[in-house]
Amino acid sequence: MFRVLQIIILGALAALLASWLSQAEGTARVEWLGYRIELSTSLLVFMVGILLILALMLDRTWRAIKIWPRLLGAGWMQRRKQNGEAALGLGLVALAAGDVRSARRQARKAERLLGRGTLPDLLAAQSAHALGDTNAAHGYFAALAAAKDTAYFGQLGLMQLYHQRGEETAAVSAARKALSLQPDSRAAGQLLLNRQVAAQNWQAAAESVQMLLSDRYLEPADKQRYQRQMACLAYLQLADDAKTAEAAEGAATPDKIAEAKQQSAALAQVLAHDAQFLPAVMKKAECDLDAGQAKRSLKALEAQFLHQPHSDLVPLIQRASGDNSGQLIARLTKLSAKAERAADARMVAARAALDCGIWASASNLLSQIAVEDQTNHYYLMQAELAAIAEAPNDEADAMQKAAYAPHGPAWHCDHCQLITPQFEAVCPDCGAVGSIDWRAGSYRQKPKALETR
Repeated sequence: MFRVLQIIILGALAALLASWLSQAEGTARVEWLGYRIELSTSLLVFMVGILLILALMLDRTWRAIKIWPRLLGAGWMQRRKQNGEAALGLGLVALAAGDVRSARRQARKAERLLGRGTLPDLLAAQSAHALGDTNAAHGYFAALAAAKDTAYFGQLGLMQLYHQRGEETAAVSAARKALSLQPDSRAAGQLLLNRQVAAQNWQAAAESVQMLLSDRYLEPADKQRYQRQMACLAYLQLADDAKTAEAAEGAATPDKIAEAKQQSAALAQVLAHDAQFLPAVMKKAECDLDAGQAKRSLKALEAQFLHQPHSDLVPLIQRASGDNSGQLIARLTKLSAKAERAADARMVAARAALDCGIWASASNLLSQIAVEDQTNHYYLMQAELAAIAEAPNDEADAMQKAAYAPHGPAWHCDHCQLITPQFEAVCPDCGAVGSIDWRAGSYRQKPKALETR
């Protein structure tokens, strides 16, 4: 609408100008080379205007002819760029979808259309890496590492490539270069940590974990995991130091109380990283007992039982409290009612009651456990009580249910899901440090025949 209004206004102005020129009186005379031309002034103005318009049109035409090849080239380059970017996008989508061959084909097309660059090189490197073409992947990652803006990503790619090849020395070197470019690199730090743990270099591994903990964007779960790793590494370092000191002392008779106090102080530093680290809590409680600090030991053991009930805590609690069997079961029963994981605590207390021969307390504790918390440990203890009561049918029924019940707590590796009979600071299967924790395992599906009984 505005464009139409513009045209109407310009047409009206042109009409007014033409009308004014036609009504204007006057004669113009031009003498040139012996010729004399006389014409009206309005006609002269009109002719001059026409000549100016023709000159402008000729100038525009000449300019268009001169830049025509450049316009053709620019259009060709624009289409080439659009096709290259489309190929790059399709390659990234194919790589994300798992179609590695299509991703590599699109990477080659993008490189042909766009030339060598950050994104085409990265797509080509990733697709070659996924296809197992390590030589091509190495060349692309090396090109990324040589460029200033992509050096970190190139070193990271080389690190992973060397690690997959089994060239651990080269992988560690690339990881150190990546850390020099980006000190908070989690991937590079994790690889260094794994190598240091494998070499049992606990001090260097602790420094790597401390670097990983310095990341201010850590999720709470990751932070908790790194703190557990710090506690495990400090625990391992303390064990090595104790072995070294024991070997150095030789046949000399050490001061047991002083040694216990010193070890308790060292374990307190371990617990500063993770206050509920069960092995360190129990070891510190033993040291406090050896040092004659039974009250402190009992307080720490009861606090740990409330947070993470475990059968290994029971003999230490009895030793620290000096309770007889009945007093011990009464203490554990009270603690179980306040525990964060009451069902697990009651099963630990019931196990202790069975071991002490207090059948009524064991039966009472088991009866307080809800159906959804009844694990295979629960049914095994019920079978044991049925055997004591000489009820074979109840014993057989409990044993059958135990076979299909959810697993009770055990030492599980969070990384590879290995179950170990006792705590290990370093997983014997996957080599991860601080990954083994006392928790419940996976659940099994109950058969319909048992559900309807």
